Amino acid sequence: MLIVLRMKKLIGLLSAMLLVSTIWAQTQEVKAKTLLDKVSAKTKSFKTVSVDFSYTLQNKKENIEDTFDGSLKLKGNKYNLSLMGANLIFDGKDLYNYMPDSEEVIITKPNASDENSIDPAKLLTIYETGFKYKYVADKTEAGKQLAVIDLYPIKLDGKKFHTVKLTIDKQKDAITEVLYLGKDGINYLIKVKVMKTDIAFADKIFTFNTKEHTDVEVIDQRK
Repeated sequence: MLIVLRMKKLIGLLSAMLLVSTIWAQTQEVKAKTLLDKVSAKTKSFKTVSVDFSYTLQNKKENIEDTFDGSLKLKGNKYNLSLMGANLIFDGKDLYNYMPDSEEVIITKPNASDENSIDPAKLLTIYETGFKYKYVADKTEAGKQLAVIDLYPIKLDGKKFHTVKLTIDKQKDAITEVLYLGKDGINYLIKVKVMKTDIAFADKIFTFNTKEHTDVEVIDQRK
């Protein structure tokens, strides 16, 4: 009889712990969504965005870490990205991968169904589709009040990463870091250094005129 009572108490305790854990998880999810919704609304209120950032590749297995500086200009779904000696220009329809050093440009149509591709135009709103999320922690760095939120892909099959960690400036409602944690131990960290908004960009920034680059070999892969 004593053993039965103890088992009932144990089951009751475990049930209570499970309930508290479930409620806590739901609370953290709601807290994360509330902040992410604010970031999304703020980001979408800008007509244009200009970002200077650092891009770090971390290979834990090989103990390799390389960092590169880059810049990104956004206007709607159009973008101009400069990184690692290449210039990616998307005019809303076609993607131009211009490599000045090799004097060539590769023209393609972005594959929207490629779940592993990182769309620069959606970098600051990545969390909106295909993810579950959890509010992880608050922290203070250089006087800034920051929040850390983890994103988990709803569908893991075919994805090269298992978690995306977002760091958000709570005062500005802006993402400051995006860290992709790869299944293969290779991580990608993007840190925002400077962000400017509502700059009047010339339309030609988001186009690549092959006629103006007669010395560049054009490799058209759209066909």
